[in-house]
Amino acid sequence: MTDRFNLRGDELKVAKSTSGTVNQFPEVWRTASYSFNYLPMLNDTDRMDTQEAIEPAHLDMITKIK
Repeated sequence: MTDRFNLRGDELKVAKSTSGTVNQFPEVWRTASYSFNYLPMLNDTDRMDTQEAIEPAHLDMITKIK
């Protein structure tokens, strides 16, 4: 989604979370997310340009917010 909607061409990185869940979303909400797999607009390319951030999400966010 980041690659598809980054219309300005910003150099973005996505950070992976290492956090566990305490209260997961309800099952209906989690399974509804699978419907995005069937949207051709989001799946029309196998190429991913957005890189993964080096730091885990919580540290990456702190760095970017400061």
